[in-house]
Amino acid sequence: MSGNENTPLIGSGSLNRRSRIRADPQINSEKFWQTKIFRQALITAILVIGIFSLLAFFPHRVSLARETHVSNVFKHMENINDLTKHYPRRSRSVVNGYNASAEYIRLQLATHTDFEIEIQHFPIQLYVDITEPKFTVSVTNSIGEIYEKSFVFGTEFASLFDSGSATLDIVSLSLVRGGCDVKDFNWIEPESVVLINREGQCSYRVKIKNAIEAQVSGIILFSPATLGEPILGRCVGCFKTSTIGLGVSQIVGLELLELLASSNDVKVTLSADTGYKEVITSNVLATTSEGQDNKIIVVGSHLDSVPQGPGMNDDASGASTTLEIALTLYRSGLSKRVVNKVRFAFWAAEELGLLGSLAYVRELAKSKPDELKKIILNLNDDMLASPNFARLVYNGRAAEPPIDQRLNGPSGVIQDVFEGWLDYKGLTHEITPFNGRSDYGGFLEYGIPAGGLFTGAEEIKTPAQVAKFGGIAGVAFDPCYHQACDDLSNVSGPGKTVLAEMASALAYTVQRFAFEKEIKELLAGERPIGNPALWD
Repeated sequence: MSGNENTPLIGSGSLNRRSRIRADPQINSEKFWQTKIFRQALITAILVIGIFSLLAFFPHRVSLARETHVSNVFKHMENINDLTKHYPRRSRSVVNGYNASAEYIRLQLATHTDFEIEIQHFPIQLYVDITEPKFTVSVTNSIGEIYEKSFVFGTEFASLFDSGSATLDIVSLSLVRGGCDVKDFNWIEPESVVLINREGQCSYRVKIKNAIEAQVSGIILFSPATLGEPILGRCVGCFKTSTIGLGVSQIVGLELLELLASSNDVKVTLSADTGYKEVITSNVLATTSEGQDNKIIVVGSHLDSVPQGPGMNDDASGASTTLEIALTLYRSGLSKRVVNKVRFAFWAAEELGLLGSLAYVRELAKSKPDELKKIILNLNDDMLASPNFARLVYNGRAAEPPIDQRLNGPSGVIQDVFEGWLDYKGLTHEITPFNGRSDYGGFLEYGIPAGGLFTGAEEIKTPAQVAKFGGIAGVAFDPCYHQACDDLSNVSGPGKTVLAEMASALAYTVQRFAFEKEIKELLAGERPIGNPALWD
């Protein structure tokens, strides 16, 4: 037999019941949509379709901002600081600890990502003292006695970057009070030497420029607040070829003040023979493997420091943030789904005049102009952990001449993205001049919109800014700017707090532009930026 006696006959038992259900005129195909089973299936289908649609529309559901942790950023800073412990003042200048730091960046990216890494070597002209400069002060008292003292090069005084060569024999020394206004120099005799306080209500660069305009023959820069070695500074293109510029230690500065207070006849003898020598340095570049290669976002920060200090805020804070965002982009899986390529850049020789970023864009313009055209925007982060901070966003809507004013629109959109995140997080912020002072300048030079974040340098914090950000009025945003004290302790308190906030803002902005399919339209103001909460 095929089967057994318990096998139901067609039309009987359960099969017969199912047959009757299908034939029931009360539940036909026209009424089936009203059944509970169908409604549940429909709801399930809608949910499934909706979820997949959301995932397709919001591929950023992993938040780069949330996944970027300040503890990791700070660890990179500590590692970089350890690498430079054998160099003078733990400096990362191009002739000290820069190469060790660049290799650390390269190794991190090569080990933990699949990004395409490029090392761009280029020559620079390094400012040097050809012969050892001389500095002597002399004072004649009321009875004709002469006090004379010579200072020690390297420990008591040093040449200011880009200052000139000359010999000044027994020239009058005068103290300039203020210096932020050229009128402060009206009483100074031409060809004299002036003593200028590096601190104050304006940048020391403004004071140097005003002194040069007053036709002084020498400038001595001091800081009553800075201990240890001579202070240094960079004022590119400020000095005349025959104007000597020196920075002195706190002790020497106070000694000169004391002499000027006790006598109207203080003379100095200065000699300097300066010039340039060629050295080779390099940028480190890392580009995501995915994304449109005709729409590249360059995220950059400078890795070098000034010779006189470790530069933990300026700019290990920015470089470490850029590195950690790059690593997090890959670790989170987001780098595999970016719409536009992201290139992370670590610039050399920024402290010598933005040389690394300028070498990058100018070399592309010269030898690969089509590649330069693929760069759609630049994001810059320089000094993100100032201890007396303000949260500052570059004012892309009002770029200062000679920047092409046509860039104000798209650079303004970048500014809006940064500000939108800070507003969403309830973090007060201000604009800061968009004047090409940092590494975004080279991109603007070639018509590429840019934007970025900053927490302040040598500028003095106002009472109004204290009301917004906290901190201390009348003190620089970073009292250790370009000094030996810009170490880990300089960024370990309030600096670390603001570093976390700014790293989050930069990570969001990187992700926002990396996943924008119509990025040109967004930069043109033809698309809304949207709600930052969707990316958090």
